[in-house]
Amino acid sequence: MCTEEISEYRDENNNVEKSIDLNTFDSELGYYQQVIRPLLAPGHDCELIFWLKTTGMIPNVQVCKNSKNNENCNKTMAWFPSRNQDFYQWKCNNCLVKKSIRDGSMFCDVKCNFKNALRILLGWSKCNDFENIAAMLGIKNCVVSGLYNTSAQLAEEYIQKNITEFQIGGPGSIILFDIYPTGFGPTSRSFRPILCLAEVKTMPQKYWYQSLERNRPTQNKEKILKVIQQIVKPGSVLVVPSESQLCSYADFLPLKNLYPTIVTVGCLKRHNTPQTTCEENLEIIWKQASNVCAQAQLYNNNNVQQYLTSQMWHQRFGNEAFERLLHQFSIY
Repeated sequence: MCTEEISEYRDENNNVEKSIDLNTFDSELGYYQQVIRPLLAPGHDCELIFWLKTTGMIPNVQVCKNSKNNENCNKTMAWFPSRNQDFYQWKCNNCLVKKSIRDGSMFCDVKCNFKNALRILLGWSKCNDFENIAAMLGIKNCVVSGLYNTSAQLAEEYIQKNITEFQIGGPGSIILFDIYPTGFGPTSRSFRPILCLAEVKTMPQKYWYQSLERNRPTQNKEKILKVIQQIVKPGSVLVVPSESQLCSYADFLPLKNLYPTIVTVGCLKRHNTPQTTCEENLEIIWKQASNVCAQAQLYNNNNVQQYLTSQMWHQRFGNEAFERLLHQFSIY
């Protein structure tokens, strides 16, 4: 896989992501435009809160924290108007203890209003850079980054529970394996290695990304082999590098019982013709993955995997990525 230096953030279509205009951002079509946008209009704050409550994104019932020690507090708390940014709060009718309407939800520690929180979730679903979203909304980077990581956490939980939806390959299907960047070693220590899998001849192209650790070859090799067995369906044809400091052809041979055909990129080069070459085809197949991995290098270590997860979430659900993410928040 070729490596590409990227110094600018890019969107889900690999276009350079410039500063984002709020009106343009809020013009997102589909579920966001039909359901969310009207709730973000001035004067509809209470409607938004009740929508969040109805959909389960915030609890619709709360019990006083003193309920264990006082049976008179062991009743559903009352819903009262409030002058805070959430417009409402819970209050115990007995001891008058108050509780935030965010308690027990994924928004509990999010330091922004619900309108911006929903915009942040849309930004993650669209693979927008969190710094650009923060600048657009006028809030701190850490607020957006934190909610991005929460989104990735819920998405990863969904992926693990529904792994078959994200598996690639199958009998006769060709799966390419590579590590970004090619030849990772002493001369490329600034790069965060990323495991990349690609299924050939799928439209749109299917990829799997997994962030690896720097300078931990043994742990990485174990992780690579585990991920492949989890993500690549048995019977697939694996195409792997002849030599790699992290995982080469010889390391895959124990998987022959699952993948009877394992070949090297070098073997494919034997079929080059004057009209087309293996290298040209691989460059086309890996182009999108190479861009994604180069983009991931701009993030700090804690945010690399969340960015890769957002890419796979968007790849799987497309225009429904935002709606599917909201559902994960509602069933938390």
